[in-house]
Amino acid sequence: MHPAFASEEAPGSICVVPLPQPVNGLRGAGPETVVCAADKYSVKIDSRKPMPWLVKGSVKITDLDLVSRHRVVVLCGGKPRQSFTFQFSDFKNNKDHKLSVFLNDLYWTVQLWPDKGCS
Repeated sequence: MHPAFASEEAPGSICVVPLPQPVNGLRGAGPETVVCAADKYSVKIDSRKPMPWLVKGSVKITDLDLVSRHRVVVLCGGKPRQSFTFQFSDFKNNKDHKLSVFLNDLYWTVQLWPDKGCS
């Protein structure tokens, strides 16, 4: 292997974890306690097209640059409800550069943690 390529790392990935169980058929969507029907949620990473946020099954987003700052936007009915930015370097103990984004069913906010196995 050529020395210039030996130290290159694989790109990062984000696992979009399925939405939690609804409360009265709706799910929260951010600090304003906005609620959203499950079939109206979508998530957008950087300039990629929004994709439906599934109720069953995870979706893995790959080929994310390890150095760039990335933006995650959660949409309800096509309208942005919550967003945040991150860099993979923000997660010092995450050597494999795999993260999970999920909707916290206690606070109804979107969170990003190291991935423990995208299913």
